[in-house]
Amino acid sequence: MKRIIFIILVLVLAVQSKADELISGGFAKLGLNYAYLTHSAGKSRTESVHMALFVDYYYIFENGFGLGFDTSLGASTGNTNGYYPLQEAESLTSTKPFQTQSFLQTQNIRVGYYFVRRTYDKPLYIGTGLNIEQYSNSSTNTPAIGMIVGNYIPIELRGDIRVNPRFMFEYLFAYDIGVAQGLTILYDEDNKTKVSAKNGYGLRLNLGGRYYVSKKVSFYANILASYHSFGASESATISIIQPPAGTTITPGYKPGSAVVSYPRSSISYVGLQIGIGY
Repeated sequence: MKRIIFIILVLVLAVQSKADELISGGFAKLGLNYAYLTHSAGKSRTESVHMALFVDYYYIFENGFGLGFDTSLGASTGNTNGYYPLQEAESLTSTKPFQTQSFLQTQNIRVGYYFVRRTYDKPLYIGTGLNIEQYSNSSTNTPAIGMIVGNYIPIELRGDIRVNPRFMFEYLFAYDIGVAQGLTILYDEDNKTKVSAKNGYGLRLNLGGRYYVSKKVSFYANILASYHSFGASESATISIIQPPAGTTITPGYKPGSAVVSYPRSSISYVGLQIGIGY
C-alpha cells in the first residue's frame, strides 16, 4: 500500500511540475485580410474584393483559462446588380446603384478554457464570448443607407498543433448564435433612425499555419471562410425634404416619403489572411 501511495504521489508531482511549464502568457497577431465579399439582401446582390486590417490579442492564464479580443476593419469597392439593399429606397431617387462601397467591421470578445495544452502548443480551446458584425454599403447619390449590426454569442473551437520546431498548424471553427440585431437608417445626408431586426446566425472557419523565425516571432497565413445571416428589419418612414428656394437638391434625389425596410440578408466572406504573430 505504501508503495502504491508513493507512486501516486510521484505521478501527481510530475503532472504538477509539467503543468507549471505549459504555455501561458500573452500572444498577439497583426494581419491583413484579402477576401471576396458577397452581400445579398432581397433582390440586391453586391460583390467586391475586400481588404481589411486585423488585430488580435489573447492571454492564457496558468490555470488554462483564456481571454482574448480581435477586431477587423475594412472597405472595398464593388459592383451591385442595380437594386438597393434597403427596400423602397429606389422611390426616393432617379438613379440606380451599380458601383458601391462596402464597409465591414467585426469585433470578437472571447473567454474560454484550453482543454489540451502542452509545453510547445495548445491544440484545443473551447470558448464563447460576444461577436459583433457591422456592415453597410452605399453608392453615388444614395438617398438612404442601411447599416446592419448583428450581435452573436459564439461557440468556438480553436487551437494550434506544432508539426516541427519551425511550423505550427492552426484552426478555428465557430458557430455564432444571433442574440440582438438592429438597423440604423441614414438618409437625406444627416438624418438617421434606428429599428430592430430579427436574429440570424453565423459560421466561421479558419485554417492555416505559422512559420517561426525566432522563438516568439512568426509569420502566418490563414484561409478564411465565413457566412453570417441577418434577420429582416422592422419598417420605418423616412423623407427627403424639398430644399428651400434658391438651393439645389443632391442630384438624383426625389423629395418625398417612403416606408423602407431591410430584408433578410447575408454576408459571405472567403479569402486569405497574412500577417505576423508574436
